[in-house]
Amino acid sequence: MSNIEDITKDLGKPKVEPKIEKINVKLDKDIPAPTPDMDIIKTLQAQIEQMREQNKVLFESVDKARLAKARSKGRGKENSIVGIRTIMVEGKDKAPVLKVIVGSQSIVDDVYQDPRTGTWKENQQVKLLFADGTSEVMMLVMFIRNYRMMSSEEIGKSTEGGETFLKLKAEDGKTYKINVKSVN
Repeated sequence: MSNIEDITKDLGKPKVEPKIEKINVKLDKDIPAPTPDMDIIKTLQAQIEQMREQNKVLFESVDKARLAKARSKGRGKENSIVGIRTIMVEGKDKAPVLKVIVGSQSIVDDVYQDPRTGTWKENQQVKLLFADGTSEVMMLVMFIRNYRMMSSEEIGKSTEGGETFLKLKAEDGKTYKINVKSVN
């Protein structure tokens, strides 16, 4: 009983031989080998190249102004992004009103050292000119602490009396004419 045949004879089972048959499968239609469409490949390559150029521009551009400048290279002129200063002031009924600053003028500019304490003192006042034609005088320190920037798009430029003015369309949808010295 050294091999498997002896064991199968003893058990009375017939010896089973595995039978391997080759199966041939025929398809109704011949399937052609896939061929890439060259137009699709060229389109994808162009899109990849365009994305590479956009990434390059974005990596070079740190802020909106630089991004607008980078985009204008090689293309037509795009409108610049300009910051307009705004500030909340008291309205007629003591309610806070957001006003757009179109200009400012220094009224008082006294900076001196107090002889008794040796500390520096400031008495600086500025007159703010608003887009609605009104104005208000306030301490420069209060103005610096409280003004906010609003983004706008430059849509035109003009010169009057030696001064350059920008025509700007702000986030709020309104159009303002502001001296170039009063924007970012």
